[in-house]
Amino acid sequence: GKYCENRDPNLSVQVYEQGLCDKELIDVTSRNGMFKHQSRYLVSRMDPDLWAFALETEEQEQYRKNLIDAVVSTALPEAKQADEVSATVKAFMKANLPEHLTCLLEKIV
Repeated sequence: GKYCENRDPNLSVQVYEQGLCDKELIDVTSRNGMFKHQSRYLVSRMDPDLWAFALETEEQEQYRKNLIDAVVSTALPEAKQADEVSATVKAFMKANLPEHLTCLLEKIV
């Protein structure tokens, strides 16, 4: 994965995804503007700690708006399981993002 990051970020993401290297995947997708892929991965993983890393850490703060936009516009409408939506809503609540949560809930309904 690390070898591919600069050469082919898409390949790097595939390697990280298969290896469940969550933080590395979040980092490479953020740096390369791959927010749709990142949002789909976060929604499918349903991991509260991973959501916290993506939404609440200082190192990811500069990418937060892009991620939120991708979650609302792409990942949630594509979600096939109620648990995925539930985990995403919980992550937004935990990250104290009420204005974005409202937008997210409007999109669901």
